[in-house]
Amino acid sequence: MEAEKPLVDNEYLLIKVGEKMAWTFAEIPEIPMPKKSFGMLKVKGKIDDYEFSGAHLMAMLLRSS
Repeated sequence: MEAEKPLVDNEYLLIKVGEKMAWTFAEIPEIPMPKKSFGMLKVKGKIDDYEFSGAHLMAMLLRSS
């Protein structure tokens, strides 16, 4: 069986917004997101040595301050 090719293989900065119950996110512009509102994309992968699966990417509209 052929190994899966990663969607992206790059380094990204994790950004944390807020203090309590904060969101942590990374901007990954290379991934095409669903066009529907509140669309999510199921992913699996690894951050440093931490592997995850069954996670979802959610498109976000970031507003400048």
